[in-house]
Amino acid sequence: MPMSFCIIEPANLYYARWSGVVLPKEVIQSFDKYRNDPKFEVGRPEVVDLRAIDDLKFGTPFIMQLFSKFRTQRIPKCGVTKTIILADSALSFGRARQFQSLAFSEKRMDVQILRDEFEALAEHGISDANVRTIVERHKPEWESVEFA
Repeated sequence: MPMSFCIIEPANLYYARWSGVVLPKEVIQSFDKYRNDPKFEVGRPEVVDLRAIDDLKFGTPFIMQLFSKFRTQRIPKCGVTKTIILADSALSFGRARQFQSLAFSEKRMDVQILRDEFEALAEHGISDANVRTIVERHKPEWESVEFA
């Protein structure tokens, strides 16, 4: 399962987990599912976990396209969305850094890259040690994006 996500409403957190080999169409489909979810809220804190990926099959042109999609589809144009990307490999960190560089000029996006899950949650004001603890407590519904 390359991509899965859940919206944990009691913790006010969107959590996405990417694994295996991730393709551009999976990223787009996952974003569209998230954006169209009835629980979606502009400004909800986000954690995107790239620590289980084997490969990201996209480069700078797709990241620029992705950023443009994020920027134009985060309507209404109010509030700031704070996104933390968990990245522990050179590949995931590099791709996350490219996205962060683009987001730097966007007033409605605050993107940080961290390696530690506890630190990522603490940045969002959540005192749990890890996402698993939050998931076990609140049992959110998971959405998946997977291609054969």
